Amino acid sequence: MNRSKQRFYTSMTSAFLGDVGKKIEGNSGYTNLMHIKNLYFAQVIPLIDKEIDSKFNESNKEEAYNKLYTFFDSYLNETGTPFFYNTQIHKNLYDKVYSDTKDVSLFWKTRKLFYVKSEALYTSLNFEIDGVKFNFDASNITHQSNNEKKSLEFILSNIIWENDKNEITFKVFYKQSNPHKLLAEKIDMKSAKLDSIRKEISKKLLSNEEFYNNTIIFNKNNLDISAFIKRDGAIDADKFKYLANIYSTKEGLLDYSLIEIGINITEENDLARLEYYASKQSIDINLKTIKKAISTYKKQNEIDYFVHKDSQGFLREQFNLYLYNYLFSGDHNLWSEERINEISKLKEVAYKIIDYISDFEEELKQIWLKPKFVKKSNYVFTIDKISENIELIQLILENKGFESQINEWKLLHKDEENKRTWKEFKIAETFNKDDLLITEEGKVKVNKKYKYLPIDTKNFKDIEGEILSHFKNLDDILDGVLIKSDNYQALSTIMNKYRNNIELTYIDPPFNTGEDFPYKDGYQDSTWLSIMSDRLALSHELLGDDGSIYLHLGEDASYMGRILLENIFGEDCYQNNIIWAYTLIGGNAKKFERNHEYITWFSKTPKGYIFNKDEVRQPYSEKFLKSIKLNEEGKLVYTRGAGRDGEKLNRKKETEINPLGKAPSDVWDDINYVDDEELVERLRQIYGVKSDIWQDIAYMPPTPERIGFATQKPEELLYRIISASSNKGGRVLDFFSGSGTTICTAHKLERKWIGIEMGEHFDNVVVPRLKRVLAGHDSSISKKVKWKGGGMFKYYELEQYEDVLKNAKYTFQENINLFYNSDKLIDVLKIDENKEVAYLDFKELYPDIDIAETISNLTGKTITTIDSDKAVFNDGSTIELNNMKWDENKNLKPLFWWGK
Repeated sequence: MNRSKQRFYTSMTSAFLGDVGKKIEGNSGYTNLMHIKNLYFAQVIPLIDKEIDSKFNESNKEEAYNKLYTFFDSYLNETGTPFFYNTQIHKNLYDKVYSDTKDVSLFWKTRKLFYVKSEALYTSLNFEIDGVKFNFDASNITHQSNNEKKSLEFILSNIIWENDKNEITFKVFYKQSNPHKLLAEKIDMKSAKLDSIRKEISKKLLSNEEFYNNTIIFNKNNLDISAFIKRDGAIDADKFKYLANIYSTKEGLLDYSLIEIGINITEENDLARLEYYASKQSIDINLKTIKKAISTYKKQNEIDYFVHKDSQGFLREQFNLYLYNYLFSGDHNLWSEERINEISKLKEVAYKIIDYISDFEEELKQIWLKPKFVKKSNYVFTIDKISENIELIQLILENKGFESQINEWKLLHKDEENKRTWKEFKIAETFNKDDLLITEEGKVKVNKKYKYLPIDTKNFKDIEGEILSHFKNLDDILDGVLIKSDNYQALSTIMNKYRNNIELTYIDPPFNTGEDFPYKDGYQDSTWLSIMSDRLALSHELLGDDGSIYLHLGEDASYMGRILLENIFGEDCYQNNIIWAYTLIGGNAKKFERNHEYITWFSKTPKGYIFNKDEVRQPYSEKFLKSIKLNEEGKLVYTRGAGRDGEKLNRKKETEINPLGKAPSDVWDDINYVDDEELVERLRQIYGVKSDIWQDIAYMPPTPERIGFATQKPEELLYRIISASSNKGGRVLDFFSGSGTTICTAHKLERKWIGIEMGEHFDNVVVPRLKRVLAGHDSSISKKVKWKGGGMFKYYELEQYEDVLKNAKYTFQENINLFYNSDKLIDVLKIDENKEVAYLDFKELYPDIDIAETISNLTGKTITTIDSDKAVFNDGSTIELNNMKWDENKNLKPLFWWGK
C-alpha cells in the first residue's frame, strides 16, 4: 500500500473509531459501540477501494488519496464525530453564520452536534516509577451512562516483590454510592448498610463459597489474605471488612453484584491498610511511590462525546467549499475537460465516503433521539391520601415491606451523611405500627399525628398494583414527577405528555466555572453552548403560551445564556435580567468582591405571560412597621425587639434601615398597618416592590434547609420566582434540579412540578428531601405559606443512550444495509408459534420497566387507573401489562426499532 493510501485509511480509521475507539475498554455501551464500528469499518473498506478503483487509474490514485485525506483529516475528532475539529485557518473552510431571517447568527463550532457526555478515558496502563512496575487494569470499569461526575477507586489485586522484579497491580473502578443495596437484595439481608454486608461476607467467605449464587460475581484476586486472618483461623472482621469492595455490574440483561476482594486505597487514609498488609508480607513499599503512580494514572484527558445532527449535509457542504477553494486557488491554465472529469470523480467518491460515515452517525442520532423506556419507578404518598381505605392501610401494615418502611423513616430522621437529624421524622424513633390506626366512636381511623408519614411503594412491590388501584385519575392527582436522567433525554421523552403544559421553568445550570459540583462543570464554551442551546429549545416547546423561563447563571456564562434565550425565544420575549445581590462573605484585596448572580427572565410570548405582581411585593410585619420612624436626623430607623403594641419602643435600640443592606428578618407579613403614605413610599424606595435587584435574600439557605449540597439555593429565592410567574395548580419544571430546591418550594406553594436530575444525589439527596417536605418540613418559607405536609409524587429512571448502545444488536452481511436489517432491540418481540401470535415482552430488556409510564410519555395520554394487570388512559384505552399483543400495540415500535 502506497503512503498516500495508507495515510488516507488511517484517517478513515479515525472516522469510525477515533483515538478513543482504539483504546476504550471495560463494561459499557461505548465498548459495544466501538466493536460495532470496527465491524462496520471492516465492511466499508472494500467498498471504498472498489469505488476508487472504478474511477481512477494508478497514476491518479495518489492525488485522489491525498485530497481525500486532507479533507477528512480536518473534520473527524477523537471519538470519530464529524465537525470542525482540525480545520486550520489556511484551509479556508467555512460555516454559515446567517439564516433566512438574520444576517448574523450566533456561531460556535459544536452547534450542529448533540452533546452526549464528558468522560475521562481511563484505560489500562503500565508504567514504571522509582523501580516499581505499575499495572492499572481498567477492563472492568463500567462507564457512566450520562454526564454525572464520578471518582475512581483503586483495588490492589496483586503484588510481586522479588529481588529485581517489583510489580504492583491495581484494578480500576468508578466509585458507586449504593451498590451494597443490590447485594443485600441478592443475599436476602435485612440491613443494606455497607459495614453489615462486609461483616456478613467476612463470616462466610472462606468457609462457604456456596453463599454466593449466580447473581453475585466473586473475585478473590491474588492477594494473600491470610494477613487478615487470626491465628486460630477465624477472620479478623474489623480488618477484613475493608477488603470486600462491592459494585453493581451488568452482563447482558442481568444485574449482578460484584465482590472484588482487594485493598481499596482510594482515599489518603486507605494507604494505612496497604502499609499494614505490606508489613505482614515483609514488603518494603514506599507509600509516596504509590501516591505518585495513582496521581499519574488519573492524569488522563477528559473526552467530550457528541453526535452530529446532520453529518451528511454538513460534510457535503464542507467538501464543496474545500473543492471550490482547491479549484480556484491554483493555476487556472491547467484546466482541461479531462481535469474537470477527474475532479467530478473525486467528488463522487468523497460523497460516497460521506454517506458511509453519515449512515453510522445517523444511526447514533436515532438512538439519541429515540423515546426512552421508563424503569425503576416508585410512588410516594402520605398516609392521609388513603385514609378512607382502611383495608388498604391494613394490607400495607401486614406486608413484610412495612419494616423496611419504618427503617427508611428512621434513616430520614437521622441523616448520617450530613450528621444531623430532621425533626419531621422524629416520630419514627418511637413509632409503633399498632398506633397508626385508632378507633373513635366505634370507627377505625388514621391517627392524625401519622397522617403525613410518606409511604414509598419501593418497599411494597408485591402489592404495588393493589395500592395504586386505589387512586383514580392517577396522573392528575400527582403533585410531581422526579426523573433520573440526562436532561436532554428526559425532556425529549416527556415532550408528548407535557408539550405546552409548563407555566414556569427555572434552571440553575453549571456556570462553566469548573467548580467541584456533583455534576459536570467546566465545559469549554462551545460545549457549554451546545448543552444549553438544545435543552433550552426543548424547554421552549414545553412552555405554555403564558409560560416563562428563568435562567440563573453567574457572570462567567450569563452573557452567553442571554444570547441563547434571544435566539430561541426571540428578543421581544425578554422581560428582566434580575440581579441577585447577596451578602458578602470574606473579602478580596485585589479587586471588587463579587456578590451577585444573574437570573434572566424570558416569556414564551411577548404578552399574556403570568406575572402576579401582588405576590412579588415584599411585605412587612406589623411588629416591624409599628417600630419604624424618622429620627431627629431624618434617618429612617426601626426599633429592634419592639412589642406588637408599640409600648416598648423607647426601651429598645434604634437601628438605621440601610438602603443597600439586607431587610430585617421580621419584615415578611403585611404592609397594610402603616397609614403614613410618605413612610410607606420611603420603604418601597428602599426595598422595592417589583425591583429587578434583589438584596434581601441571603446566598446561603438558613440552617433548617441546608443539606450539605454545595450549590443549594434558598427556598426564599424560589418562592419569589414561583409566586411571580405561576399559579396554584400550574406546573413548574426544573431540569437541572440539583438539590431539589425548586421542586420542594413548588410543592409547598401548591404547584405541580417536574424535576430532572442525573447524579447519584438523585437517590441520596433529592428523593429524601422531597419526603421530608411531604412529612411537613419546617423550613424558612413553611411558616409563611402555612405548610403542614402531605402530597404524592412519582420518581423513576429513564433508559439512557449508554443503555441502548449496550443492549442493541447489529448483524453484518455483505451488500445488505447494516442498520435497516439489524435486530436492534427487537428481542422484545416474541412469537408464540402455537397460537400464531406475536407479543411484546419489554421485561426481557429491562426487568424493572414501567410500561404504563413509558406508553404515557410516548403517546401523551395520561394514566387514569393502574393495577398489577392493566393500565387505563384518559382516552379510555387500556393496555394489558402482562399480555401485550403486537397487533394491538404497533405504535410502540419506536421504543425498540428506529430509523428509516
